[in-house]
Amino acid sequence: MIKATSLLALTLALVATSASARDAVLRLPIGAALAEPEAQKIVGTFPLRFGAASAADLEIIVRDVQIDGKAEPVRENANRRDSQPPSDESVCQKAFEDAMTRLVEAARKAGAVAVVGIVWEHKGEVRDDATRYECHAGSFRSHVALRAQLARTLPRSLPSPAPVKSGDADRAGNDDEHQ
Repeated sequence: MIKATSLLALTLALVATSASARDAVLRLPIGAALAEPEAQKIVGTFPLRFGAASAADLEIIVRDVQIDGKAEPVRENANRRDSQPPSDESVCQKAFEDAMTRLVEAARKAGAVAVVGIVWEHKGEVRDDATRYECHAGSFRSHVALRAQLARTLPRSLPSPAPVKSGDADRAGNDDEHQ
C-alpha cells in the first residue's frame, strides 16, 4: 500500500511539474547579440542578413535551412545553493550563439558566401524581424529556432543589423501551457 501511495504521489508531482513548464518569449536585439565577443568570434566576417526581404533577387543554393540553437541555464557556482541562476537574456545569448555556430557551419559546408533571409520560427509560426531575434526561455533550457537561405551570391548592398542598446529587450510574455 505504501509503495502504491508513493508511486501515485511521484506521478502527480511529475505531472504537476510538466504542466507548469515555463516558456518566456523574449525578443532581443540582433545587433547587440552580434556585438558580443563570442558571437563575433563565431561569425567573423561571414555575411548574415536578417529578414525575409534580404533574400530577394539572390542565387540561393540551399533553401529553408532550419537551425535550433540551445543553451541551458547553468549557475556560475553549481556547488553553492545560494548562487544566482543566469538571467534569461544571458542564456538566450548563448542559444543565439549556438544557432549562429550551426548556421555558419552549414553555410560553409554548402559553399555559400552568405546567409540571408533569416527569420525566427517556433512551432510553425514565422516571425520576420530584421532587428530582433526570438528566444524561448524555459526553466531547464532556452532555444532560438530559425530558418534561413544559403546564398551563392550577394547583392551589391545589404544592410547590416542596426546596433541596439544591449539592455533593450522585449519580453513577449509567459505561456505556461507549454511542456
